[in-house]
Amino acid sequence: PGGKEFKCWSVGGAEKAVGAPVEITADTVVTAVWKDVIPSHVHDFEILRSDEKSHWYECACEATKYSEYHTFVTVPARATFDTPGSLVQQCSVCGYEGDVEYGVIPAIKTVKLAKTAYVYNGKVQKPNVKILDANGKAISKDYYKITYSADKSKKVGAYKVTVAFKGYYYGKKTLTYKINPKATSISAASSPEKSQLKVTWKKQTNQTTGYQLQYSLKSNFKKAKTVTVSNDINYSFNRSLTAKKEKKRNSF
Repeated sequence: PGGKEFKCWSVGGAEKAVGAPVEITADTVVTAVWKDVIPSHVHDFEILRSDEKSHWYECACEATKYSEYHTFVTVPARATFDTPGSLVQQCSVCGYEGDVEYGVIPAIKTVKLAKTAYVYNGKVQKPNVKILDANGKAISKDYYKITYSADKSKKVGAYKVTVAFKGYYYGKKTLTYKINPKATSISAASSPEKSQLKVTWKKQTNQTTGYQLQYSLKSNFKKAKTVTVSNDINYSFNRSLTAKKEKKRNSF
């Protein structure tokens, strides 16, 4: 029959191998016994199995091969800004995890610039970055990379600093610092006409495109108003003010 192969003889209901002696003393029914043909099979051993001691490869038919003990290495479960990290003993072959030392890598707590504002001086100005863990200790430079948006930040403007963690730590933080124009000062304040105040200041020639003037009728500058002047050195207020109530600040 299809899919079958001969197994043995059935003599009076008892299976007998080919060539086995049989004693027959009466009418006896002899029939052939068949069995299923097992198709030829090549093991693939593509399934990786493991237990607490070892790992091995297994075929879909459940045959096994290449059994060996785990080879453990220390792998970090990385610390973040909110969560401390752990050290895990992990097999380098199958990934089986053994002993875990929880919380041994302190979380990241402090990432801040040593300075956030500079005054233009024509030179490169960049702040250092302070990076501490939850225990107040400095995190090694091996575990982060600092990138400045401009390596040669000379001009007036806002710049970014990005800290990207690696190794035992995970996370990223971006901070901002500014280079401001040099300050100026009021050189004169006069009243050319009635109910008018004219203010003159020293002009800045480098990295300055305008100025802001703030004024108020009150000495505490409550409800103060601000005007912007583009690259000029004087401005006239057509309202009743006194010079001592004026306040001036540079803009960028």
